[in-house]
Amino acid sequence: YRRLNRGADDRQKRGSVDGYRRSITIMPDSVRSRISARNRPGSMRRSAPWTVEEVLEQVAWAGEDAKAVAMALVGWAAGHEGIGIKGGRGLADRALTMYTGSGRGKGVLSLYAAENGGGPMLELRIEQICSMPPYDHDEARIQLMDDFRTLGIPRLDAEDIPTATRPNIPLGQLTTGRLERLLTLVDRCLI
Repeated sequence: YRRLNRGADDRQKRGSVDGYRRSITIMPDSVRSRISARNRPGSMRRSAPWTVEEVLEQVAWAGEDAKAVAMALVGWAAGHEGIGIKGGRGLADRALTMYTGSGRGKGVLSLYAAENGGGPMLELRIEQICSMPPYDHDEARIQLMDDFRTLGIPRLDAEDIPTATRPNIPLGQLTTGRLERLLTLVDRCLI
């Protein structure tokens, strides 16, 4: 059981501030967890994750090129034995994360169908990619950043890429074979 106090400071925890009593509720941990922030009415999360179909449906509004890139990305992930696809739960943007292993903290790429209204984007999780071999040492990371810059993807040509742990690449920048070349670099850490 836990004692949940509705007050904001130590005086309120004792039960009285300025003559007003504060409510204290005692409930079992199992009940407390069921009313966590994730499940509260008015929460900023969906109760069910977005499906691949729902995300692709929203991406399609951005045009045929964006849809083709998104479908190629999902096809790449589905074709990898070690990659899973997990739908996001955000209300505003539909999203999919491509992850390795159990998925807990192992997302390598995320597809956002409409990045806060700015159009569909691919989030490249550089920090996670650089934590796996062969990119898990300094020399390899430097080479990876150089390889990213040679892909011809404008967002990855930026000087801040080594410090940007999750750069978002508009899907329009991933046409004409750029996505495939990017995925080849990601593939190296998945083998």
